Amino acid sequence: MSDAGDRVDRLRKLAGLMLGASVRSCELRPAHGLDLFLVRLPGAPPVPDWVEGELRLRVLTHGWRLETRERVIAAALDPAKELGSALAVLVGQAVSGLEIARPGLDTTIYFGDVRLRIFPVSTRPLPEGHPAWTLRTAQHVSLVVGPGANWGMSGRKPTQQEAAQ
Repeated sequence: MSDAGDRVDRLRKLAGLMLGASVRSCELRPAHGLDLFLVRLPGAPPVPDWVEGELRLRVLTHGWRLETRERVIAAALDPAKELGSALAVLVGQAVSGLEIARPGLDTTIYFGDVRLRIFPVSTRPLPEGHPAWTLRTAQHVSLVVGPGANWGMSGRKPTQQEAAQ
């Protein structure tokens, strides 16, 4: 497997730490972004210490939509009033699946029958470009995805052993 493939596999493993977490609340962000606050439910798969506590999934791009197999429920540029009621379908739902596609790191997060699709809209490097999404732990570790096919971590970085758990 290529280095790029290994990096995407590592990203999938790290982002997969949100599996089993439940959406406590959703908030719209300025410029068409979105915050999902996730909490771990009893019986959810165990996670390393650096992932304990609330997680915040922050969508920083206007390239996202919420959908089922049959229809699009909402998209980033819909009116805020409509988005607020549409996003309510996520509250109480657990993250049941995750897909991150190469090469652009398009991300699909499943909440049962509903999925949140996130599309990078910029390939320009930071600071001119913007990440597509971030996942922040209560211990201030952030997984930063985008712009383009770039990703990294900030804050207290887990050791190789912790990240492999």
